Amino acid sequence: MRVEGFPFEPVNNRIFVCDYGQPNVSKGGIVLPDSAIEFYRYRNSDWRFGEVLAIGPGMFNEHGRRMQMPPIELSDQIVFSRKHGSRLPGDIRYMHPAYGSLLVRVLDPEKCQAIVRDFDPWWDVRASQLD
Repeated sequence: MRVEGFPFEPVNNRIFVCDYGQPNVSKGGIVLPDSAIEFYRYRNSDWRFGEVLAIGPGMFNEHGRRMQMPPIELSDQIVFSRKHGSRLPGDIRYMHPAYGSLLVRVLDPEKCQAIVRDFDPWWDVRASQLD
């Protein structure tokens, strides 16, 4: 399963996630200077936010049956660790309807830490993209 317009389909038990990045502004609206952003991103925050773009069919067990995937659906907004998951090769990006061109990450669904309901990033997602 994949979001309409996204050309890639994951195999086995992988999901593709549109990466929202990490905040460059506090929830109160205080813009963090570059040194504070770097400290926050790389030393304090292990969490990243994203939206599920595609879900693989799942792995086969030893009896040849597909194992059930975790209860993640298309367009779910999730929290995952920045240490898990990698970018698609060639810096493939997804044109998000609300946030523009965003990086896509490949993630093992077991590494998803939470599904977030009614989430709206309070930071500028385009400006927080890490290369």
